[in-house]
Amino acid sequence: MKFFLFILFIFFNTYCSFGQFTTCSKSANQLRNLKSAGLSNNSLIRMEKYDISYLLMNLNVSNTSTYIRGFVTQKGFFKTEIDSVLLELHPEYTIDSIILNKEKTKYSRENQLLKIPNKSKNFEVSIYYHGSIKKSQLFFMGGSGIINKMEENLQKKVTYTLSEPFSASEWWPSKQSLNDKIDSADLYFTTLYPNLVGSNGTLIEKKKLTDSLVQFHWKTNYPSTYYLFSFSVAPYLDFSFKTFIKEVNDSLLIQNYIYNDSNFLKKNITNIKLTGDYLKLYSKKYGVYPFMNEKYGHCLSTINGGMEHQTMTTILNFDPYLVAHELAHQWWGNHVTCGSFQDIWLNEGFATYSEYIMYENIFPNKKNIVLNSFHERAKTQKTGSVWVLDTLSESRIFSRELSYDKGASIIHTLRYIINNDSLFFEGLKFFQNKYAHSFARAIDFKNTIETKCNVNLNDYFNQWYFGEGYPIYSVKTVIDDSTRIHVNQVTTSSKTSLFTTPLELLLSRKNMTDTILKFSITQNNMVFTFPNVLNINYVKSVDPNNYIINDVSSFLNMEDTMQVYIKVYPNPANKEISIVTKETNSYIVNLYDLNGNILKKENHNSFSKISLTDFKPGIYLIEILSDNKKYTTKIIVE
Repeated sequence: MKFFLFILFIFFNTYCSFGQFTTCSKSANQLRNLKSAGLSNNSLIRMEKYDISYLLMNLNVSNTSTYIRGFVTQKGFFKTEIDSVLLELHPEYTIDSIILNKEKTKYSRENQLLKIPNKSKNFEVSIYYHGSIKKSQLFFMGGSGIINKMEENLQKKVTYTLSEPFSASEWWPSKQSLNDKIDSADLYFTTLYPNLVGSNGTLIEKKKLTDSLVQFHWKTNYPSTYYLFSFSVAPYLDFSFKTFIKEVNDSLLIQNYIYNDSNFLKKNITNIKLTGDYLKLYSKKYGVYPFMNEKYGHCLSTINGGMEHQTMTTILNFDPYLVAHELAHQWWGNHVTCGSFQDIWLNEGFATYSEYIMYENIFPNKKNIVLNSFHERAKTQKTGSVWVLDTLSESRIFSRELSYDKGASIIHTLRYIINNDSLFFEGLKFFQNKYAHSFARAIDFKNTIETKCNVNLNDYFNQWYFGEGYPIYSVKTVIDDSTRIHVNQVTTSSKTSLFTTPLELLLSRKNMTDTILKFSITQNNMVFTFPNVLNINYVKSVDPNNYIINDVSSFLNMEDTMQVYIKVYPNPANKEISIVTKETNSYIVNLYDLNGNILKKENHNSFSKISLTDFKPGIYLIEILSDNKKYTTKIIVE
């Protein structure tokens, strides 16, 4: 899911405190997802004692309102003996009847909880209901499970569903558990002609019932988590095409329900067609598209971003990053679903990093901009882990900065640690195959990659996933009878005092080309010594390939132990900055953007002022050069 305004939720988890893997095994800590609102802990635990194996929906729906009428049938079996089937349905729906094992049955209802007495091991329960809801009980934004809204530009009304994380009960009676995938489903939706209804799986039949009513039958034979079922209804145009997946020597249908407007199609057709290129890319990187026997597609809506409903994403527009993100969820979130929302990283971190994979391979001139944007947004959160510790904090679960941007950034760090792209992507494929059409925890991912890629990831997970913050480096080069590079690290959070990820430095060399060396980091203050015959001049940049979320507080380069004093202020700045130095010689001031483009170059002496009136708000690099000495730091323009 990628939102411009992020959807939040509440649930409760039991957990153990985390430390080193030697003292607290995350793999042994099987956390339970328990919502804090709506249902008692006892009811939620009882729900885990049965499995749903089949779902049948038969609903009348409209693009002009959220009103629903029809029935939902679910087949399942009890893993241990309990006396009832427990389901959730919003209390504002009217229940007409409930049929259990082909017979009408009594039931009890308390708020959204339905309790249906049952004595047999296997059950088939059908709930007939109708109505619409005015306000959500489970979701702070209200009425999120089913939404009706006008698309303002084209004046098209659309109704669509959004069940993640716990809003499925706002449109169908459901068991909302991440650890119970429904094996198959038949989904029937009846609406007014000429509406189209998009949903999961394959469109089996579009049947005209009367002059004014049409029924759509969608069917999926792939397991699906409760929040990935959906429908969207509007007077759509079906714009479909096929793309060839060479790994299986077969073509896949890409079925798009778009607004029935010729100008819209003309304007968006290029980006829509790019979906085929993204599918080919991800099939190569992660394994063949996991729902190859059905389809992939989009239903346009007024959603604030996109939602990765299985095989048919609900989406606002066809911006490349958004399409790539939601498509990647078909692997990361749908094929393999996080077993706990604490590990939402397995869904959102990997879908966000897949945006980078897309740009890296299809629009490579934009890849560094994308990666820099991940890092800069992640750095706005100087504390907080990718792992969701406080599951009672609604905003934390879908935090863009932590779950999405830092989550994506640390996957780039993992790729760097493995240091072998073929092995890295083979590891991702292996994980996808191992947990195919099931669910997994982050610890399962750790164990899988360690085995497949022959790497120890204890430090990586403790520092980057369970840990907090990021490192800030300062670098000093001293040249006398040898060359010494001093690397100092502080961190933004006291809870993670050291990041031991190896650090690359770009070194300037006298009369030679620049070179990158990788340094092992084992403590906060380290000195690396080289003979002068290597002609190292100074450290030009830290982490030049942006593998690690980090900041650099200063570069200091000294030759013959001559101390350099420089002060740049104010920082943040507005209209100008001042530079004070003890240098007696003139010096050069260069100002760069974060992509390395030089924006200003000036010569100065001693005290000077640099105008910033032409600079937009943002982060820039200032470089001060004097003879063979160099000072670099970041400035913020407000």
